[in-house]
Amino acid sequence: DTPLTRAAMVASTRYRDFDNGPGNLRDGPYINKPDDGNLSVMKFWHGHGIDDKSGVQAGYYAIRNTYFTSSFLQLPATSAYFTPNRMVSSPGMFGSLPTGVWGSRKEKAAQDQREHSDTDGIPWRTLLFRADVDGHVGAASWNNSGEAGGGVDPADHYFMDLFFMPIVEPYAITDSYSTAGKINLNFQIVPFTYIRRATAVYAAMKGEMITAYSSVDTDPRKAAAAVPSDTNTVIYKKIKDVNPIPPELWNETTDKVYWHREIDVEETVQQLDERFAFRSASTAVGSVGLMLAPSQVCELHLIPRIPAGTARPGKANIPAEPSAMKGMDEHNRRSTMAAYWKHNDLTGDNTRERPYANLYQKFTTRSNTFRVYFTAQTLRKARSLLPNQVDTRRDTVTSEYRGSALLERYLDFSTAGTAALSNNDYGNGDSLVGKKSLESFYHYRVIEMKQFAP
Repeated sequence: DTPLTRAAMVASTRYRDFDNGPGNLRDGPYINKPDDGNLSVMKFWHGHGIDDKSGVQAGYYAIRNTYFTSSFLQLPATSAYFTPNRMVSSPGMFGSLPTGVWGSRKEKAAQDQREHSDTDGIPWRTLLFRADVDGHVGAASWNNSGEAGGGVDPADHYFMDLFFMPIVEPYAITDSYSTAGKINLNFQIVPFTYIRRATAVYAAMKGEMITAYSSVDTDPRKAAAAVPSDTNTVIYKKIKDVNPIPPELWNETTDKVYWHREIDVEETVQQLDERFAFRSASTAVGSVGLMLAPSQVCELHLIPRIPAGTARPGKANIPAEPSAMKGMDEHNRRSTMAAYWKHNDLTGDNTRERPYANLYQKFTTRSNTFRVYFTAQTLRKARSLLPNQVDTRRDTVTSEYRGSALLERYLDFSTAGTAALSNNDYGNGDSLVGKKSLESFYHYRVIEMKQFAP
């Protein structure tokens, strides 16, 4: 609904934290409806005779993998089609929870010249679980953004770290708060700085897409396609032609509609290289060095790949989509991404944050599984040497074992382990001074032993 006053209009459009409605539902202040689709198979009766366009004979048809169609159609979910991690990928789904409802504004509104009290709220503002480009409240303190001219500490994204997301697909890999199955964001190995283990991070980001909608996306078949009007409205929630079977959808090849972009992984991961090498222009704590929490992936700009000729034009008050997003540094990366999202002005907060929500549950910043390579030997000691001394010229090697062991840190949830943890309630509000570190409750176990032969 349209805000009732001009002051409310200004407040509601400052952060643009609306959600894109699922399927063809209107956009609005949802709380991030889970991605559950509504159809695995669509069955319907098609017309009479033979369709002129598709040549399909009239009859009863079933289209598999329909995923989503009209909002009023529903079919029961099946275990093979709906999985928990697809519906709720991670705590990143909480990114649409409102934060501006109560006691969030004190400044005087110039529009109506009345004083706002502490109980006045700011509508359309939610938790920030993505990189900040518009001075959003809840950004990291080093980000130099927010209402007061600076970010906050702790940043909103740390809320995600109150929840632990195990890896459960294709099977329950993570157990007892270990991080097996997760990818370490800190691919820089200290102190071996010449080793760069970024392959797994590349793989995780390669599987994500950036979805973005713009108000310039109108029907390209009509005149002045880049100008919305009463007869030429935006098309991001419309099917191109519902008559053929299956229905004809908008596409990049013929319609030049680019709603889904690959992540430019190399350009995105460059931000991690800058942090590890302390090359950021700002060396404030938090902007450089190793990542301390997996939710800090929300501080990285996910850079879209813009192939030549696919940048979209702008319109009044909306700049054109940036065509070159390569070789950026900290200074122009933020401004370029701000221009990108200003152009894609119909992209909801949940859509912008969905790649971060998907990536968060795949990442860790502290590996709990370690593969140790070793060589063990037994010696026949020379009688002329003390037992704690070794001389390879006089001692004799009688046998050797070469191999590797996979070790895992885990929390003990047995009866004794749970009792020990329950005596250290870290969230009861008492001072943490004097309480044992959680590190003291971890144990180690060998989950694989392998011998090298020969």
